[in-house]
Amino acid sequence: MGVEQGRIRLKGLFAFGSVALAIGYLVPTVGVASGPATPVATILGAPAAVGPAAFSTRPSRLREESRIYDGRVVSFSERLRTAVVAIPFRVRQVADPNLPLGVTVVDAPGTEGALTQVFAESLADGVVLLSEPVSQMTSQPSDRVLRVGSAAAPLPLPAAPTVAYAQAIAGSATSYCLTGRTATGTQAGPGSIAVDPTVIKLGSRLYVPGYGYGLAVDTGGAIKGTLIDVWLTCDEAIQWGRRQLTIYVLAG
Repeated sequence: MGVEQGRIRLKGLFAFGSVALAIGYLVPTVGVASGPATPVATILGAPAAVGPAAFSTRPSRLREESRIYDGRVVSFSERLRTAVVAIPFRVRQVADPNLPLGVTVVDAPGTEGALTQVFAESLADGVVLLSEPVSQMTSQPSDRVLRVGSAAAPLPLPAAPTVAYAQAIAGSATSYCLTGRTATGTQAGPGSIAVDPTVIKLGSRLYVPGYGYGLAVDTGGAIKGTLIDVWLTCDEAIQWGRRQLTIYVLAG
């Protein structure tokens, strides 16, 4: 009576150093000629080191052989199977006061990451008998960064309705009368204003009530946050003192 079908049952997996031995036997199913179970021994070599070049989406066959059991040819094979799972990137939005409201600029496109797992598998007639993970690698995603405009629409300056300002800052102002080069290389003099460049960008045109128009061209060790320092003659600087006021950053 010919053999119609059967299945392989593993008896155990034994490790000897870097070599694993899978022991099993062929178990006849109903309708298969009876007979003693035939031992099956398959040698599993230690998995090779896996690097980026070995990653793929298809299994890589390592060894395949056929044996005859009770007149039936059984095909045994071993392979490495790679599974890749994508890791999505996040989207971050960053307010940009230098962009008009409603304008969005892609600062970084973002890239997906990946979780890559490699499995060593033993098969009989295409059926997986044993699957074990042998390596895992994770590449982290990078964020997509969007710069979103937060600049307010220009408004008319209270002291001069034909002049528009982009930002009004509640702060204070002191004064100085030193001469010499400013932080931007200009000569200190009338209209020179020292600012904290993390608050007011150097080169900005300013309007300071009680002082008038000026340029943010200088910095100073004591000029931090919303404090500015306007240039005056020494007599005027003494009279100025320190004043609480609104600093207008002009548009354009």
